[in-house]
Amino acid sequence: VGDDVVALADGGRWRPHNPDPATEFEFLARTQFPTFAAFTDKVAGSGRDRKRLRIAFGTFALVGPIKNGGIATADTSLAESLVEAGHSVTVVYMWGTGVQMHSIKHWIKVYREKGITLVALPGPSFSTGPSVPSKYITKSYHVYMWFKEHEDEFDIIHWHEWHGPGYYSVLAKHQGLAFKNTQMVTTVHCPSMFYLRGNMGLLNTWNNFASDFLEREQVLLSDVVVSPSAFMLGWIQSQGWKLPRHVFVQQNILTRHLIEQSPKYGSPKYRADRPLLQVNEIVFFARLEVLKGIQEFCTALDTLAKEVNDGKLRAFNVTFLGNANMGGIHAGEYLRNRHRDGRWPFHMEIYTDKLQPEAVAYVKGGNGRISILTSLIENSPYTVLECMAMGIPFLTSNVGGIPELINPEDRPSVLFTPKPRDIARAVRNAVRNGLRMARGTSDPLEVKQEWLDFHHVVHQRLYEQPLPPKAELIPVPTSMARSAARSRSYHEKQAEMEAAVRKELEQQELAQRNAANPGSAATQMPVVLVPPEEQRRIFDDELRYVETASRRFHSHEVVGDDKDGFAEPFVTVIVIHHERGMLLLKTMEALLRQEYVNFEIVMVDDGSVKPEALRVVDQVERFFADNAQRTVAGDANKQRLLPTFRLVRQANKYPGAARNLGAQHARGEYILFLDDDDIPRPYWLSTFARVAVRTGADVVTSMFDFFHGDGVPLETDSPSLRWLSVGAAPDLGLWHNVYGAYSALVRRSAFLQIGGFSEEYGTTFEDYEFFSNAVLKGFRLELVPEPLLWYRQNSGKHLMKDTNRYLNRMRALRPYLKKMPPYLRNAIKMAYGIGADKK
Repeated sequence: VGDDVVALADGGRWRPHNPDPATEFEFLARTQFPTFAAFTDKVAGSGRDRKRLRIAFGTFALVGPIKNGGIATADTSLAESLVEAGHSVTVVYMWGTGVQMHSIKHWIKVYREKGITLVALPGPSFSTGPSVPSKYITKSYHVYMWFKEHEDEFDIIHWHEWHGPGYYSVLAKHQGLAFKNTQMVTTVHCPSMFYLRGNMGLLNTWNNFASDFLEREQVLLSDVVVSPSAFMLGWIQSQGWKLPRHVFVQQNILTRHLIEQSPKYGSPKYRADRPLLQVNEIVFFARLEVLKGIQEFCTALDTLAKEVNDGKLRAFNVTFLGNANMGGIHAGEYLRNRHRDGRWPFHMEIYTDKLQPEAVAYVKGGNGRISILTSLIENSPYTVLECMAMGIPFLTSNVGGIPELINPEDRPSVLFTPKPRDIARAVRNAVRNGLRMARGTSDPLEVKQEWLDFHHVVHQRLYEQPLPPKAELIPVPTSMARSAARSRSYHEKQAEMEAAVRKELEQQELAQRNAANPGSAATQMPVVLVPPEEQRRIFDDELRYVETASRRFHSHEVVGDDKDGFAEPFVTVIVIHHERGMLLLKTMEALLRQEYVNFEIVMVDDGSVKPEALRVVDQVERFFADNAQRTVAGDANKQRLLPTFRLVRQANKYPGAARNLGAQHARGEYILFLDDDDIPRPYWLSTFARVAVRTGADVVTSMFDFFHGDGVPLETDSPSLRWLSVGAAPDLGLWHNVYGAYSALVRRSAFLQIGGFSEEYGTTFEDYEFFSNAVLKGFRLELVPEPLLWYRQNSGKHLMKDTNRYLNRMRALRPYLKKMPPYLRNAIKMAYGIGADKK
């Protein structure tokens, strides 16, 4: 990944609007993490004596429906091990009926025979429309709906981070809306931007663009985050990701049949039983794609082919084993062309359709067969684990988390840098001198047991207890730790880490001088960053900073979580009216049906002139004046007084000016906006208030449901469309209003600091501009992943239809232009124009 990871980014998607320097601790990178073993000894009982847990997976990848791949292998292996341990396991396959082989019915039967309930994720009975054209937003919301319907059925839900399948689910839990008794666990495998960088692809699709936000937020809001390598935790922090408090490094679990045949890496017998294998076949055991170094490997084969043709090297066979994924290039044709043009003397086979168990069996089945992995970037590849489990010698690039899997004594003989010259050197040495099997750093059986034990740790929330004093801490690799060091606020931290780096460089130079065979492979940088006695002190400091920040940002500590203890803030509802009197009555009626009690109403008539509209406005004002002491049904059918009401009139100045005028007359701690033709659901106000209090947000938005007609929809009605907003994603917000419905709850003090709405006659998007301003200025915006509002589509005059689209878009673009120096503003306009055309 190179220089991209040397300097930490800003450390988060935005900075908090708080001048207190202590908030900088939120952006402190963490450099070491515990393993599961730190807590698994706290679990009482063993085996079948422990509680049978109800565990679910939400996943895009599963062996069978998907041919192979690391995420599919990880989720499948863990699910099968949990069933074997006596737990109930349900897998929600998020592609629904979309499979790569056979049919979904076939795989439901296959997994039923394994004791696993496989659910093909169904779509809702109504249409959903993502605010960004991304299928992953839609899928994340659909699986949230499914789990919400079944939320009492599971103790633990597993997610992978790739494309953010669990985003809306962890968001709902974070806000106290659902899953109170369910623990959310996210494992970090391959973030979208990591994968895109590895394949040298440009960011030119909304899918990847949106997924980056979903992934970051899902990781941040999860109860527990796991990574199979410390490297990946360092990498995502270097890209500005923020981590929650409870983060662990734990190797992936292997399938049962591989664990059963896996050797004891540290046993004397294993040390004696590693014969030198004569190499007859090299198996490229990975997806056929750029990220896996297929081009570099082919270039290395060009060099080796010349040596074989010249009689300088013994001939060998070459096999490519993995799914083809080279974009618009046909992988088989590409390889055959390279074979022809390079005059390869090797017998070549290409297999792209084998399932994961079949691929593993092939690698194990040959005489003199070794595996090679030439990846340009990696997290913690199953290829390496599988080869070590089966006793198959292998060569692999020294990137990412790969060195963490291999015994330090064996790294010099099997690792190389993923450059054609070094790949050719490693293969040449193996063909000439033979190759021994490399040992791992963990026993697969122990890894499996730690995974099983940790589920009881998660269920009992034992991970929230202090870390044991002698717990092992896994440091991130050097380049990531250097990034973390430079991100620290205090000079002593920086000096401490610089001293550790200097010491490490001295150790590295010594290791290079003492390497037994320096020409066979690139020497791998040591993983250990600081001496063990210093690791715990640094870890405690980092964790203390994270805990301090967590109480202010994205905390799971609930303020007034129980209904009886919830301190209801006073809210001013600002209703804007213009020439829609009959619809206004229906909106006001919905307001009086709110569960929430502690609010007032300020209505702004924005220059209505029609007699009917004026008559209705007068009627509404008289109703509240005449019934000031009248009670209405409130929460749980309790009687309460009507909310106080004030009417303010102005000449027609459009919504921005009308909302500002309403805010001037507001007395509430929060203000909440509502148009005269929309219908708030009964829990509209109460949900907004609870989320605001729980999260400390400055702005709270929601999704909304479209409906047609002049009536009032019933709660049992299906919307014509549910609009799926994303939340506080200012990068996506450059092109799309991803923030949520205009009907937002805003802390009044924050509203004044933001500057309110801009006031322009004849254009709209004032809400879009306001949300962008808020987020870009560092105020915290929370999206409620529920449709709290019915949004009427056909109520006659509609500002979206009756105003100039170009002027509206330029209004929404203004906050971004203000953030940029003048000489870069045309670049923003150009980027927006290209994105708008693509849209």
